[in-house]
Amino acid sequence: MRCVVLLKQKVKFLDNTLPLLVELHAAGVIEKPLIVVAQQRHLSPIRQNVTLMAGIEAIGATLTALPSGNVLMRKLKAIWLLRVLLLHRCVAIATTEFGGLFAVLTRINRAIHGGRSVYSMLSVMPEFIDARFRAANQGWQADRGRKAELEPSIAEKIATLRNYDGVLTSERLAHAPSGPTPVWIGYPRILPEWLRFLDRTRTRLLGPDVQAPYFLFVLQNILNPDPAAGNKDTDALVREVLTLLKPFCDQIRTVFKPHPVTDMAHLRRLIDEIGYSNYVISYAHPLQLLRGARFALAYYSSTVLLDAFALGVPTIDHVRYSPGLAAAAEGKSLLAPFVDYFSDLRDPERLRTNVALLLANGEPPAREPKDRESFRIAEGRDIVRQIQALFA
Repeated sequence: MRCVVLLKQKVKFLDNTLPLLVELHAAGVIEKPLIVVAQQRHLSPIRQNVTLMAGIEAIGATLTALPSGNVLMRKLKAIWLLRVLLLHRCVAIATTEFGGLFAVLTRINRAIHGGRSVYSMLSVMPEFIDARFRAANQGWQADRGRKAELEPSIAEKIATLRNYDGVLTSERLAHAPSGPTPVWIGYPRILPEWLRFLDRTRTRLLGPDVQAPYFLFVLQNILNPDPAAGNKDTDALVREVLTLLKPFCDQIRTVFKPHPVTDMAHLRRLIDEIGYSNYVISYAHPLQLLRGARFALAYYSSTVLLDAFALGVPTIDHVRYSPGLAAAAEGKSLLAPFVDYFSDLRDPERLRTNVALLLANGEPPAREPKDRESFRIAEGRDIVRQIQALFA
């Protein structure tokens, strides 16, 4: 069966979808996936990620973008690009609601070839963390003098979906909501075939510079205004963290993992000014980098810390929340309980203490068994069974 995937612009949507494609490809359910982003400019961040590109190549997928131009030519080119929906039985997966032409083509595919369309709500954030981030977003907008609309819950979102036969979920829903049939996948980034692929390609994709011992430093935007610091750029925030970590450079290597929005030229200037040493910059997949990391550190509650927790890697969240974010976090990390060491940028000594403790103690911190519940996954055969049931 052929597969068409329409992606929202952010890399994370492919990051959450590609592991499922690898799983279904390994089971012989799909072949030659066509992965489509909305605009040409959305291709660049994906192509920069060497691991995602290797995964796309491994399953024989094609990555492309919807055409641009005037309305008529754009639609004609889109029909040609998506002609697989007219010619073959397909499972069409969308990570955002594409109406119009895509909806028409999937209906034609369903009517002629018995195809199915599926909406993906795969996420690495458990529902209670997602709810906390929704509240945090309201606080974040309030700090900027804006009013944010309250986002719906997962069940509420599913109930509003139209034109879809199924919906992929990371959460096991307590009851089936109205709307498309839920297909429970679990935590998408640790599906077994995807982890096997990451292990097979790790040495080749990491290269010789990523050598243990090292820790993973997760980057984000360096030049965003920071309400907690009088709307100064987060340049000051990153500078402070690098200065705090500099004394440990002789003990452990730093592997910087850029985000697509990270201004790398500016980061290199900061590194040179501070005299930071023993580091490497890697665009490999976080899960590959985490496999050999002593710990993972972020300064903005990155969801990469959830990946680290899932793999048993110690996590540090060293942040400066604005008042609205701090209220939503209730004195903890927004990712609690999946952060082992939480500290505020106003308390630099705590970060130093936590890093020193992790370097001195090779054992991972004790964790509650119940916290592992958020990282369950469906077995491969159950995923296949649920997908195939949509075609029954």
